[in-house]
Amino acid sequence: MTKFNKIRVRDDDVLVSSRGRRGNEFGRFVGFHKMVCLDERHFIHVPAILAREIQEFPDCVEYVKAETAAGRMLPEIHGWEHKDYALLSIVEIIIDLNKAKAFIQDNFNYNPSVWYSPHGAGADARGAHLKEAAYECGLTLVTCEGMIKPSALVFDIRAVAGRDRSTGKIPMPQTMTKEELLAKWESKEILVHWWGPGLGALNESVTWFRDNV
Repeated sequence: MTKFNKIRVRDDDVLVSSRGRRGNEFGRFVGFHKMVCLDERHFIHVPAILAREIQEFPDCVEYVKAETAAGRMLPEIHGWEHKDYALLSIVEIIIDLNKAKAFIQDNFNYNPSVWYSPHGAGADARGAHLKEAAYECGLTLVTCEGMIKPSALVFDIRAVAGRDRSTGKIPMPQTMTKEELLAKWESKEILVHWWGPGLGALNESVTWFRDNV
């Protein structure tokens, strides 16, 4: 079987505790990760780390470290803090990114290559200098521009399965082959937060791949 370059499940704002404002945040984050890991052959969890803030939650740091070592996570950079980096100078951004990069290297034994900017900064002229700052740090800037939601993957899965797009319950003519689906989605990246909408679509996608590919 030809090796499949995994679909990256990007997950921003990773700084979780067991007593957060959303309840047991750490438990929900772990549950989200285990959902992605239902099919490790085709999906990989990419948590975007807020490096200063995650240090307040040592359980989360240790969990990310262990799962990264096991090859089940690719921790990338969200920032040193959750701020609008478009308001900072290039020098200030570089300082923050280098601190975040060093934290991930030192604590997770992983060399991050992507910066997912908070608030989508850098997607317009106001934050044009963010790309230059990322380059100076050996990173690729990725904003929210053109982000793909898990619902888009679900729609294609239902096209392969011969089900209606909206509910997936009504039989319909197949409009996409499994081979076309794999070719389209290989190496793609979807964005879904461990605490936000889209979890149902992600679960449907991962379980379908696990059971059918």
